[in-house]
Amino acid sequence: MTREQFLTAYAEAHRIRRERDALMVMSGQASRRPILVGEDNPYSARPSDALLPYPVKSAGYRLATTILGLSVVEYLTDFDRVNLCGTKWDDEVARKRWRLLLDGGNRTLILLGEKVCRAAGNRDEHREAAHAAESKSPLASTMRAVRPIEFFTKGMVSYLNTIVTLPHPSGRSRVWNDPTAIPRARALVLPLIGRAP
Repeated sequence: MTREQFLTAYAEAHRIRRERDALMVMSGQASRRPILVGEDNPYSARPSDALLPYPVKSAGYRLATTILGLSVVEYLTDFDRVNLCGTKWDDEVARKRWRLLLDGGNRTLILLGEKVCRAAGNRDEHREAAHAAESKSPLASTMRAVRPIEFFTKGMVSYLNTIVTLPHPSGRSRVWNDPTAIPRARALVLPLIGRAP
């Protein structure tokens, strides 16, 4: 995809979103697009560039096209996107921004990757798991023991938010090598935007 093709798709997606949002306002409803929650963006700190499907090697592009099987226009139209951090990951900033996302209430949040899932988790629970492991095994005291992240899950949390967890969409996550991973991701996410998996 060239830059010109991307900019054309980006403009088309924003035109469609404006039309849909206007219809929602006229009918007295608020937009409730699912929110894709990513880590950070090494290409840009601008919030509007979070999980942007450009350049072609980006996590946003891989998520849109390879994993979800959507066009760039469909992806940009059907999801809101946010990163917990700017251009570099910071645990404290991520946890604060996560709490702000939860305060919005009644949204579907699609968490992408282990860092995002851990920022969304209960730190006390992880600390207790580490302490329990340390007390049972001398080897465990030298390792950080936390409960492993379960991907491809869907559930409810406080304020009626629905949470979906997926592995990070970068090409570095080995979870996507499993031949069932992409169909499982599509089965969880595509119905949230009214599409068949």
